[in-house]
Amino acid sequence: GAASRRELSELSDEAIHATFGHDIVLTIDQRIQMLTETALARSVNRFQAKGGVAVVMDVRTGDILALANCPDFDLNTFRDQGFEADQLRNRALTDPIEVGSVMKIITAALLIDHGLLSVDELIDCKGGVMRIAGRTIRDTHHSTIIPFRTAFAESSNVAMAWLADTRLETRTFYDGLVRFGLGRPTGINLPGEGGGILYPPNRWTAMSKASLAIGYETALTPLQVVTAVGAIANNGWRMKPRLVREIRNFRGETIQKFPPETLGRVVSAETCQTMLQLMEGVVLEGTASREGTVPGYRVGGKTGTTVKHVEDEDGNRLYVASF
Repeated sequence: GAASRRELSELSDEAIHATFGHDIVLTIDQRIQMLTETALARSVNRFQAKGGVAVVMDVRTGDILALANCPDFDLNTFRDQGFEADQLRNRALTDPIEVGSVMKIITAALLIDHGLLSVDELIDCKGGVMRIAGRTIRDTHHSTIIPFRTAFAESSNVAMAWLADTRLETRTFYDGLVRFGLGRPTGINLPGEGGGILYPPNRWTAMSKASLAIGYETALTPLQVVTAVGAIANNGWRMKPRLVREIRNFRGETIQKFPPETLGRVVSAETCQTMLQLMEGVVLEGTASREGTVPGYRVGGKTGTTVKHVEDEDGNRLYVASF
């Protein structure tokens, strides 16, 4: 009736601004995100895993090109579908995990950077069994004396635990882990990020250096792992992960930019080149040789497997696998 014939007054600029809000421009690459989600879901289904996380980062800028969680949920059908509460968490930021042998990248880099280890040095892997502080450390390979580069490719726990325990000073080791970002949030502009776990040296035991060297007594979020290892691929500079590139108003004008930000140097560029060769050896002849190669590309990495502290309903051991 009367309301339909009422003349509307002109909106103020403030009201228009408030109505439209701002646009955020993400670093996510839509195609890489889609491929990452597909690959992650395929792997989770293949291994009947409880869940999985995949993060793709441009190491030069810290840009997050893809960030995938599985199981996931669809915002379009959020109200209709049944979902678990943990599906709402962004596991890449919130869930600290023991990364196991992935930690050997950081341990080896610190040893090499301080001149405490050369890659061709012969290391006694003691047949794959060693005792430290009353605890036994074992290898899947039963190697005796082999070059360090081979011990790294075969992911020898004995070699890495022995080297860290006998050659790395406690403070040197701890300070190095802090430079790699352990125990602190990365500072990505997303809510709810965790800082993982890294105990101060005054809480370390006689076993701690050996345990930390192979990825125990600490926990990292997947995002922390990516930024730490990404520093090795970026000539030693650790970048702050970036998800938002800029903010624009409704006219398309940029009102705030978030430039790439370095978080400091972890090790020398020379050490990084050595580490990249060691990591390539993992894929060419080591623990990732069956599935890690990509035709036309040089690939490096590190496998990691840790035992979870819970079992399934049938009493079977559960594991966290990382690459």
